[in-house]
Amino acid sequence: MSPLDTASPGTADDPAAEGPDDSPVISLLGIGKTFRRGHRSAPVLTDIDLDIHAGETLALVGESGSGKTTLARIVVGLVEPTDGQVLTLGEDLRTGRRRASTQQARAVQMVFQDPYASMNPRMRIRDVIAEGLITHRRRELGSDGVRREVGRLLEAVDLDPDLARRFPHECSGGQRQRIAIARALALEPRLLVLDEPTSALDVSVQATILELLRELQERTGVAYLFVSHDLAVVSGIADRVAVMADGRIEEIGPCREVLSAPSSAVTRRLLGSIAHPDPRRANPAFAAGAAEAAEAEAHGTAAAPAPAPAPAPAPAKPRAESEDDG
Repeated sequence: MSPLDTASPGTADDPAAEGPDDSPVISLLGIGKTFRRGHRSAPVLTDIDLDIHAGETLALVGESGSGKTTLARIVVGLVEPTDGQVLTLGEDLRTGRRRASTQQARAVQMVFQDPYASMNPRMRIRDVIAEGLITHRRRELGSDGVRREVGRLLEAVDLDPDLARRFPHECSGGQRQRIAIARALALEPRLLVLDEPTSALDVSVQATILELLRELQERTGVAYLFVSHDLAVVSGIADRVAVMADGRIEEIGPCREVLSAPSSAVTRRLLGSIAHPDPRRANPAFAAGAAEAAEAEAHGTAAAPAPAPAPAPAPAKPRAESEDDG
């Protein structure tokens, strides 16, 4: 049986495999980050407190430069915080010990915004997915088990196992994003950090990826930290939303409450930036005018359409110059 078919991720010899409890998968305590270059410093995160629990999706949203991607990279371990503490399954695994770093890698994985850029173009898909398995689970699975697991992971993200023979450039954008998700799931993580996973995809492919993520979460109980600037996408997947601005969390709460009654100006700006195919939803003034016109038409009191303006006269042709002009 594939580990993706089990109700809870993790293995018997992994602390992540213990029974579920109320403790968060990840806890951020007073996280701050300042980048320094020479005598100059630039604070990008200030006093961030955040918990993510098993089986939930927390959306981290904000405008460009708000610090959300830096915070996501701190959660994964790609960036060290200047201040504060990151607890993974209740423990601080950033001790520099090899075992602790291995536990961190198995507990938290990341799906990057550009899946193609995160893959070695010279490696076949089977090797892209198998890389983590060979590093962390080869003793458990064996060589044959690694090959079988690659096939099962591809099937878990609704891809043909025969795709394993291809190279990344031979796959579509949607297929590459599914491959990136399969690679991240290979270590049976407790948390997936998804950095703008649908921003480079067209709308129809976005919908299939979001549906895939929901199905995987139901099957495995994995938690998601979903980083995005698009509240239209967030509204379809998130349980809670944290809105960031200038390196701080401005607002956090259940998704429906935050999006229906935002308390911060940042959230209202993000909501106002959502594109609507129906202009009546995007522009309340237009909606009111359209309603008045429809009511007038229903009562037979609609004003006659204004006559079309007369066409402007054609400009006079310039007089041809002659030898007498001078």
